[in-house]
Amino acid sequence: MKKSFLVALIMSALLVSGCGNDPSGDISKATGISKDQANAVLTQLKDVGVTEFDGVSTLDKDKGYYYIQDSKYGRVFFGIKDGKLVAVENQQGVKVYASDNKICDLADVTLTDAQVAEYQVIAQNTVKDRLKAPSTADFDNIKVVKSKDGSVLITGTVDAQNSFGAKLRKGFMVTVDVNKQVSSVNFL
Repeated sequence: MKKSFLVALIMSALLVSGCGNDPSGDISKATGISKDQANAVLTQLKDVGVTEFDGVSTLDKDKGYYYIQDSKYGRVFFGIKDGKLVAVENQQGVKVYASDNKICDLADVTLTDAQVAEYQVIAQNTVKDRLKAPSTADFDNIKVVKSKDGSVLITGTVDAQNSFGAKLRKGFMVTVDVNKQVSSVNFL
């Protein structure tokens, strides 16, 4: 009885810990590179902060573009050329690895979905405060990008009525500092 309980406990621990998951095998299978090359790629991906390796998806095999869906950072894109990792970027398109060099960690330049929504609201409220008819504002194409220094740039377009009642489209850029204070607003 004690042995079977111990075996069940060990098996449960192995399942929870992800034993049997083969990230380098997934990378090798998706990209066509050798297992040794995949191990090197895996090490480099971990070094920039990728936390999850549950399968690799192909964007463009001919060009060597792939991605991993990471629970913390969303999609993490990477490029393989001649069996080597050549680039890694987050889902906002910010590079964290290029030309055989780590630029920064994913954590330095990646926001969670909740943080993105929070910054979108900050930007929309800031832009509305500067409009003639804020209640007519319709926002579109909003992009949120975190810089290495911790500031966040929010860009997009807003359609709103002017003083004459005509609806006009304007591009905007709002910069928010690390304390979540708006440091600049520009209309394009």
